Amino acid sequence: MNRKNRYDIVQVNGPTQIQFEVIGSIDIKVLDETNMQITPDSQNPISYKLLNQAIDVGQIVQVVLSIVSASPTLQQQWDNNAMDLLSAAGLPESALENLGVTVSSAPSGGDQLTTWLQSIKFSEVAEFTEDARATWLSCALCKGLICGGAAAAFVLVAAACIATGGVSAPAVTAVAGFTIVEAIAALTTLSATVVAQAAVAAFFAAGAAGFVGAVLDAICQANGSCQTSIIAPPKLAVRTA
Repeated sequence: MNRKNRYDIVQVNGPTQIQFEVIGSIDIKVLDETNMQITPDSQNPISYKLLNQAIDVGQIVQVVLSIVSASPTLQQQWDNNAMDLLSAAGLPESALENLGVTVSSAPSGGDQLTTWLQSIKFSEVAEFTEDARATWLSCALCKGLICGGAAAAFVLVAAACIATGGVSAPAVTAVAGFTIVEAIAALTTLSATVVAQAAVAAFFAAGAAGFVGAVLDAICQANGSCQTSIIAPPKLAVRTA
C-alpha cells in the first residue's frame, strides 16, 4: 500500500489500483484464495475478486465482448485498442504475467492472446445482416470465454507435441490429463479428450507461433459455436460468476 497526497492507494493483482481518501486505518483481509475484502475506517467493507488463474481471464473477456457488442461507442474504443478497454473494465495486466513462457522463439501464450484479442474488429461486421452478426458474436463469445485457458495451455501442449515427435495419439493422451485442459472442457460442451484432440491438431497444423488462434477456432467449431453458416447457432451462455 502506498500513500499519495490525501489518498491511500492499494495495489491489487499487480498494477490494479484502488484509491481511498485518507481517513484513518484500512483493514485488508484475504478471505480465501479467490476473494479479498477491504474495509476503510468507519466504512462498509468492499469485496474484490482475486484473479489468480489464466482461465479466469475468459470470464472478463466474454462479458466485455457481450457489453461492447451492444454499444457503438464501445465498439470503436475496442477496435482502437482492445487491451486498453479490457484494462479499464477490470482485467489486470498481472493476469497475463504467468503466460510469458514460450518455446522455439514463438510468441508467448500471452502475446498470442493479445494478438487474437486485437484481431477482433467490430467495424468489420458492421454491415453484416442481423443473423450474420449473431453468428459472429456467438463464435466470439465462445472464443472469449476460453481464451485465457488456451493461452495457458500453449506451453504444455507444445511440450507434449514436441516430446512425441509429431505423433498425435500419445500427445493427446498427455494433453487430456492437464488441469487447464479439463478447465477448458468444463466451460464448453466437450470432453477433455476432445479438447485435447483439438489442441494437438491445432499445434501440428498452425505451429507454435499460431497455436492460440488455431486452438480457439478448433475448440469453438467442435463446440458448435463457430460455423460458416449464416444461421446463428445457439449462443453460449455468458458466465457472470
